[in-house]
Amino acid sequence: MNHKHQRQGEPLFGIGVAGNFAGHLQQTGEEKGLKGEVDTQRPQALFPFYVSGASDCFLNVDPYSFHTLILPTESTAKVQMEPEIALIAKVKYLGDAILNIEPESMTLLNDATYRNAVVEKLAQKKNWGPASKGVASRVIPVAEFSKSADLDKYRFCSFHGRDDVWNACCNDVSLGDYSYSYEQLLSWLVSQCNAQKDEGALHSVQDLLCQAGYPERILISLGSSRYTSYGENHQLKAEDTICAVLYDSTRIDMEEITSLVERSEIDKLEKSHVVLWQECQ
Repeated sequence: MNHKHQRQGEPLFGIGVAGNFAGHLQQTGEEKGLKGEVDTQRPQALFPFYVSGASDCFLNVDPYSFHTLILPTESTAKVQMEPEIALIAKVKYLGDAILNIEPESMTLLNDATYRNAVVEKLAQKKNWGPASKGVASRVIPVAEFSKSADLDKYRFCSFHGRDDVWNACCNDVSLGDYSYSYEQLLSWLVSQCNAQKDEGALHSVQDLLCQAGYPERILISLGSSRYTSYGENHQLKAEDTICAVLYDSTRIDMEEITSLVERSEIDKLEKSHVVLWQECQ
């Protein structure tokens, strides 16, 4: 088994959790691509969006971008933003299986999705080329990812901007509002990584980790909250702006964040909170 150290600057192996907020999959229509009946009270599956060395060539393309989202070239493409909390975690293996996942920090990821792409695998809607994913440049260190660690104070919200008009795109929620979070989420992640097979729209995560050389650090996107009524129907186009904020709710509230975003005073948010800001091209 070829374990490897993450080289400085090397993009992180990236996987996302599907269905970790009740009702989000139904809003997007993505539940139709998952095998069997969807249980809205629990996460459903994992999907990759970046795997160095993957046999599927599209997963080899580095999709991460701090500032730009490059939309698909097809004029009919419907792309929606999906801001999510993401964990950067250390992984311990036992043979080919994952033994433990230990979060070190958290940040924001825009899990932008090409909704109407005709694909065999869900992952093909997630990585259509360079700059198809957004990631914030700042992280929040996590000493202990547990229910007792006072992490529920962290919330995230998101906005879609067009022609200087901003609309809330996804519901403002806390880290603890996910269907699975903390110890329950980590236990599910280990089990799902080890058990998920290459079937239907899904990949075998074990196979992907093997193809990537068993990376010691990975990026795990925890899932998007439900869309607002506006967000449910939005479609990204060139020159749109995406803004998401991961914030400490004991220091600032949604009303103040909305006001700062509408005034384009993002620098005031960036001093104390994690901000993901992307321009669409």
